[in-house]
Amino acid sequence: MSGPSNLVSVRIPDDELSLLDEHVGTQGMRSRSDVIRRALRSLFETQPTHESMKCITVELGTSQQFKLAHLHQMEGTSTEAAINIALNTYLDQVIGIINPSNEHYESTAAELRQRVSRSKEFKQ
Repeated sequence: MSGPSNLVSVRIPDDELSLLDEHVGTQGMRSRSDVIRRALRSLFETQPTHESMKCITVELGTSQQFKLAHLHQMEGTSTEAAINIALNTYLDQVIGIINPSNEHYESTAAELRQRVSRSKEFKQ
């Protein structure tokens, strides 16, 4: 514990209490209080830094964890920074592929709209 603590009563439905109890005895959590403290800490740590931002959770396999730890050790790049860079790179690549197709479809649609409006003029 980080210092003096206060006793707080909380009502928890039976199904959530069962889920909570499943975590007791794992990852160093010896009691319900430990599980709740860790859950609260996780909640507070994953809050976005700005109101317009959103935090997500990404599950990492053992290999990815190892590679990210190695990257951090060699380059000082945090897991969050590496994932952010990878996501931006991926989005840039995919959007680079999608945009020319969208431009082609938009120009084709504009051409078809123009043809349709011309035929309406001839009918009048």
